[in-house]
Amino acid sequence: MKKFSKVSLSVCTFLTSYAGVAHASDAFTTSLITDTSSLEIPAMRGGSDEVLAQQAATAVGKNLLNNCNNCVLALTDIKESLTAKHFTFSQMIDEVPVSRATITVSIDSKSGEIVRIYHNIIDAQPAAAMQRGIEGLSVTSAAEIAFNVVASSELLSIKPLVQEVYYPFDGELVLSYQVDLTFESNTKRVVIGKLSGEVLDIQETEHTNHLGEDEHAHDEVDFTNRRQVVTFEEAMQALAERPVVQERTANRGVQVDGKAFVFDPDPRTTLEDTTISFKTNKAVLNSTLASAYKTVTLQDITKDGNTYRLAGPWVEIVDVMQPSSKFTAKGMTTSSDGNWFHTRDEQGFQDANVYYHIDQSQRYLQSLGYVGGNGIQNRPIKVDTDSYDNRNAFYTPRTNMITFGHQGTLSKATEDATIILHEYGHAIMYDINPNWSQFEGDMGAIGEGFGDYWGATYKYATENGKSFHPERMGAWFWWDKGQFGGRQLDRTGAEYQYKSGRNYEAHGTGQIGDQMWATPLFQAHVELRERGIARDQIDKIVIESQFGLGGHVTMPIMAQSIYTTAKRLYPAGPHAEVFYKHFQNQGIVFSKNASETAKNGITVGLGERYNAKEGEVTEITAAVSDKGATFAWRQLDASEFHLLIHDKNSETLSFTADNVPEQGVEVQFELVVTSSNNKQTRKVITVFIHDENTSTSESVFASSSASPATSSGDSGGSMFFILSLLAVIETRRLQVERANVKAA
Repeated sequence: MKKFSKVSLSVCTFLTSYAGVAHASDAFTTSLITDTSSLEIPAMRGGSDEVLAQQAATAVGKNLLNNCNNCVLALTDIKESLTAKHFTFSQMIDEVPVSRATITVSIDSKSGEIVRIYHNIIDAQPAAAMQRGIEGLSVTSAAEIAFNVVASSELLSIKPLVQEVYYPFDGELVLSYQVDLTFESNTKRVVIGKLSGEVLDIQETEHTNHLGEDEHAHDEVDFTNRRQVVTFEEAMQALAERPVVQERTANRGVQVDGKAFVFDPDPRTTLEDTTISFKTNKAVLNSTLASAYKTVTLQDITKDGNTYRLAGPWVEIVDVMQPSSKFTAKGMTTSSDGNWFHTRDEQGFQDANVYYHIDQSQRYLQSLGYVGGNGIQNRPIKVDTDSYDNRNAFYTPRTNMITFGHQGTLSKATEDATIILHEYGHAIMYDINPNWSQFEGDMGAIGEGFGDYWGATYKYATENGKSFHPERMGAWFWWDKGQFGGRQLDRTGAEYQYKSGRNYEAHGTGQIGDQMWATPLFQAHVELRERGIARDQIDKIVIESQFGLGGHVTMPIMAQSIYTTAKRLYPAGPHAEVFYKHFQNQGIVFSKNASETAKNGITVGLGERYNAKEGEVTEITAAVSDKGATFAWRQLDASEFHLLIHDKNSETLSFTADNVPEQGVEVQFELVVTSSNNKQTRKVITVFIHDENTSTSESVFASSSASPATSSGDSGGSMFFILSLLAVIETRRLQVERANVKAA
């Protein structure tokens, strides 16, 4: 295992060594448990929710933390949502948290029953040579090492955040400093051994979470003002000297309403015109856009004497950063009469447009019931509408701030409601789940996809939103001269099918993951709306499902959360099944009864139905983490047609069906898996076999879950293993063509 040396690293050494660093994600045991019947939780009668949650977390920890003898679970956060109270317990050693290791127990607000448990924890011992109590690096030294390792040419936008944690590395938990460095365009997390000074891990993301590259990304960029690599001392000095240009003084003035021109949702959708170009003669463009402006009320802005500012209870326009290139920063705008009647080429329009859309989005959240104790972003979010000299937008969780940039005459992100609300979507997610991260599982792509969903579904609710390319995100921002270069929410092609075993980061490879997650959310939303289901019901499901999770969330886990949330909120409605269908269409598969935790301690998640065809070899393969497991497949029902089973006692069931009736036939198989410690679990699947002249038009999907359970009868403690079934359908004809469908 390669490790970094200390501060003296050069950039070249950094780039070479970085490839050898092992990220911590493989060390975590992560699962969403929706069936807690086998957990040994004492029956509670009249006790508190907190005590019940503690007992549930302890039961899960007892099953999973067999090696971490010094670990305890400490209650560190309580959140309320519409339907439940969510208790988060952090894994600790000597009062130091294990990095991002948590168990969250969700308890129904009405019944007092446990709704589900999400765990993301690590079963490992502290490194013997790195026990706490031995003096090591100082916080300042750790920050300096981290800064020098990343060798940035950018200045810091906020002081480094340094946290003492136990970090998983080479099978052990190493006492470390976790350093978060927030620069102007990205955030880097550097993990440094407290005693050794070695860099154990580096994680990097574009500023959480930006819009990604577009066809205009490098138009009109000024490259003359690039900085050289700065030192830690220079960065800290510049940070100390950076002035706050303009920001509202707290508790000054009174709240009143104002008026403004805005785009709602964007001029292209309003005018239903795909031909508008940003590079058209300014006078011609302004004339074209004249009818696209809408007059709206700016609610609860601040009046301080004779000056009106766009500072309200839910959003505050500020000016804390200025572009560094030729694009002149204009500062935040004020008004002498409470009116912002500006056009798009004036800064006042950008300020008012952003204020209006974020403010109305927060008020919409409150209309769903997220107010008071269960409010989301229940405070003013700061927004700088003119911060960067690039055409992008960013949300920074540490400062709870959204920043927008611009490039010359091109359309600005601040002019498109879907882009504004995309960024606010990130703020919503981070507020619901403080453990959200760009670095783990599929959380990067999920975050981008939800941001697109939040913006696109608002557009869908506007006058022309249903008819004018509803599937296109950022119709104004990403569309020019009839060419659309942005993300779409109808991507179901082969490259957009979910593949387990890989992580989908934000904006990865053609932004595939972003669209992979946004598509089923949006398509389910559209179908439900067409069925007469109200927008607020659909959005309640999507928002509520984000509560009670932690780190390392994958798309199947989040999809399972949405499905079970829909079942709880609207048990008699079509909501859950519509979401389920669209997740399956994307290859995001899970068992409807995920986390079926058997009393013997083995958890099995497997798709309920498969397809096969007469005369073709069909294979269904189970991949199990316990390498010593044995398998037994058998056909449950007697059949009148000939069914040839080629293999019954391996991980792969292989069979061929002949003489299938014209209407097809269903066959049930049972899989019995015996673990290396002689614990068994069973799973029944149904295969529909088509006759040779019938097209197998249905998609073939399988699913799995990874929910640990108690291994009863184990005198040596809780023995368990997580059974992940990777369902693979291999259909062969002549040269044997394979189609693999994986489940996480």
